[in-house]
Amino acid sequence: MFVAVLREISQLEFMAFLGGALLAALLLPGSLPLFRRFGLVDRPNARSAHIKAIPRGAGAVLVVAFIVVVFAYSKFHPAAGIGGQSILEAILWAVVIIAVTGFLDDVWGVPTWIKFFFQVGTAVILVMA
Repeated sequence: MFVAVLREISQLEFMAFLGGALLAALLLPGSLPLFRRFGLVDRPNARSAHIKAIPRGAGAVLVVAFIVVVFAYSKFHPAAGIGGQSILEAILWAVVIIAVTGFLDDVWGVPTWIKFFFQVGTAVILVMA
């Protein structure tokens, strides 16, 4: 099955995947000290399993890398295009909505019903696309 999937992936898609992984690997280590400096850390408490402060917001770095790769991919693969009624645009909106909700939840804590509302809204966006 894995070989069949590899046969379906174009060189451009493979390069986009590698580029995204490389970009995330380059951005993530440099961003963690920034999160610590600005106090965006999860301190140990009764609900957590860690014993020292862990930086929050690393997911935001991964989302930025993902968005950069999607825009670069759409430049080299115009049929995928951003703008209008593209599925790629719906995916971008969904990723941004979920990422912003998650980041706000990490930093300030967002009530469960609000997170659920945005998750359902994101699902609707993707289904409508």
